[in-house]
Order: sequence, then structure tokens, then C-alpha cells
Amino acid sequence: MAKKWVRVLSTLTYDVRGIQEIAYPGDWIQVGKQQARVWLAQGRVEIPRPDRRIVSVDYAHSGVLVRGGHPELSEFGDLTTKLAFVDGNLRLPFDFTVIWEPSLPVTPRAVESGLSRCRESRIEGWEVLAMLAGETTTAADVGSEDERDRTVQVVRDLRTPVYDPRLVWLRRTSATKRLVGLWAKEIAAGNDERHGFLRSLYRSAAVIQALPSNWQSLQVRWMPHGGFP
Repeated sequence: MAKKWVRVLSTLTYDVRGIQEIAYPGDWIQVGKQQARVWLAQGRVEIPRPDRRIVSVDYAHSGVLVRGGHPELSEFGDLTTKLAFVDGNLRLPFDFTVIWEPSLPVTPRAVESGLSRCRESRIEGWEVLAMLAGETTTAADVGSEDERDRTVQVVRDLRTPVYDPRLVWLRRTSATKRLVGLWAKEIAAGNDERHGFLRSLYRSAAVIQALPSNWQSLQVRWMPHGGFP
């Protein structure tokens, strides 16, 4: 089912995979179109207008690798006509690749912003962008004892922040090729993905830019005219 991002105007509860969550004024949440229309009519949310979005991203040599098949891509909006989409084994099929696992909803603005940063990274020096799993979440907080024991052998300190591996932007370099190869082995072994990605990152020595855990909602910047900047 297609979903929309809405900005909350009054405190409300909504369902996330069977769990009731609370949203407060100013929060950005993603809900079904029908629910969004109901709340809009009640004055409880605002809905941005994507047609006002100004796009300045170079899409050449860029694309999305969809992990686990080729699902409904409507949430990518007009990016479905601007980016190449492939599925299959974990790899870097493009110079600038977004690796996406469909259990995580995405926003076109965040995908674009990440790609833009990937291109800038040729100057800045970093090769990977990924969101933190949580603002205070570390390797000590997730996974089994065995996973943590294996991770500490690589990173040395379990107070290291962990990333959300369901949405990652990568610039194709020798280090990121090694990262993806190691990461693929971790996934094939059925290891905890947060630990597996972190171990692969450290072993590959790829340079990462950590994005805040709410990176996607931060990219949907509300403007007075009701659209995107």
C-alpha cells in the first residue's frame, strides 16, 4: 500500500506493524493515504506537496540495489524514472549505489540528499553514508552475547555506535567493494545485520559519514507554501 509522509499538528496514535506508537506535534510519520486524508480533513496533520520539490541531483551512474527482490517502488516517487533499480546479490552495480532493504520506508528527498552527498564525498574523502540505528544505541545494546563477543574483537570497544544497514549510500571504491563483499558474507551466515555491517565496515577501512537516526524526516523540510524547498 502506498504511503505518505505527514507532519503532525496534534498528538495522535498510529499503528506500526501492529504496535501503537505516539506522534507529537512537529513529528514526521509515514501512514497510508486513506489515514492521511482523514487526519488532513480533521486538521491533525499537514501533507507536503512533492510537485514543489526542486531537484538538483545528477543521477548519472547512480542507482538503487533492492535487497530481497523487487517490491513496490511507489514510495520512491519520480525517482523511479530517474534512477536505475536492480535486485539480486549484494554488490555495487553503480558508481553511486543506494542499497535498500524494503522493510525500511524511504523518502525520495532523503535518497536524493544521500546521493548528492555521495558525489560530494569525492572531495570530502568519505565513501559510505548510513544512518545511526539510534542516537544512543551502541554495539553493546544489540545482538546476542556471541555477536557482541565477535564484534569487540574487531572494533575493540562495544560503546561504538551501530548503523541501520537497511539504507546505505556507497561510492564505489576499493574499500567499499571490500566492505560489500564482507557484508554479503555476514548476511549469508545469518548474523545480526547491525553487528555484521559494523564488523565489515571496520575490516574494510571504508570511511563513513554517520547520519542521524532521523535523517529521513529531517530531509522533508516543511515550507510555508506547503511544499518542499
